[in-house]
This record gives sequence, C-alpha cells and structure tokens, in this order.
Amino acid sequence: MLFIVFLTTIIRISIADMALYQSVSETNEVIATHAYPADLATTAVEDILNEKLSGIHEDLDLNLAANLLTDSMEYLDINIDVNGYLQSISADLLEPVIQDKFADKVGGSFFDSSNLSIDQVTHPTSFTGDGAFIEIDASYKIDVAVPFVNKEIILKKTSYERLWAGS
Repeated sequence: MLFIVFLTTIIRISIADMALYQSVSETNEVIATHAYPADLATTAVEDILNEKLSGIHEDLDLNLAANLLTDSMEYLDINIDVNGYLQSISADLLEPVIQDKFADKVGGSFFDSSNLSIDQVTHPTSFTGDGAFIEIDASYKIDVAVPFVNKEIILKKTSYERLWAGS
C-alpha cells in the first residue's frame, strides 16, 4: 500500500514538473517571438514619418515638425517603444498568465495553480548579440502526500529564450 502512495506522489510531482516547464517555456516563447515584429513596426513607422517629413517643402523646419509630432504622440498617450514594452514585463504581469497555462496543462483539482510563483524575470539588454535573451524563473510548491511525512517540494524551472531578430 505504501508503494502505491509513493508511486502516486511521484506521478503527481512529474505531472506538475512537466506542466510548469511547458507553461513557462510557452509564455517565454511568445514574448521572444513578438519582440521583433514590434520592433519592426516601430522602425517602419519612424521610417515612414521621416520620409513624409523630408518630402515636405524645404522651408519647413524639420526639428519643429518632429517636436510637434512627439508632443502630439505624448498628448494622445501613444508610446511606440519596444524596449519599454520588454522592460514592462514583470513577474506580477506574467504570474496570472503562467498560472492559467499551468491550470490548463494539469486539469482537474489535484493541483492548485496559486502555488505557482514567478521568482524572477531578466530583461534583454538589446535585440542582438549577447544581451538578446529573456529569462523567466518560476517555482511551484507541491505537498508530498505520503503518510507520516509532512513535507513540501519546490519545483523550479527556468526558461531562457533568445529574442527573435528576423532572418
């Protein structure tokens, strides 16, 4: 009988471990793959604006036009900043997303997704080179359901993804 309980506990730990890994990895992959299109869109908008402004009559002060555009964007609360997007990704923002993915992966009521927490989010420092990585560290606390043992195991997973920088 003790063997069956022990085997069940090992299976529970394995399921939680796989679900934690998949949830953290999938979330990190989505972030990494969407950084480049956002950067590409930002660059395209800047190029179009520069092209349109440079095609206007030469008597127009381009610095004045650029300042007017910047002030208008600030007034309308339009922020086209991919680095700001990446830096705004925090553990508090990711935790409910990863908890939902975890709950979908494990299904049923044997696992409590509120025991999952995001320990750390390391932001990329650039879009290329050595700093083009995003890292998410997560942990899940699971109770060991073995008679006469009241312990808790903490499973930890790290996802480390390179930002997609196109071809």
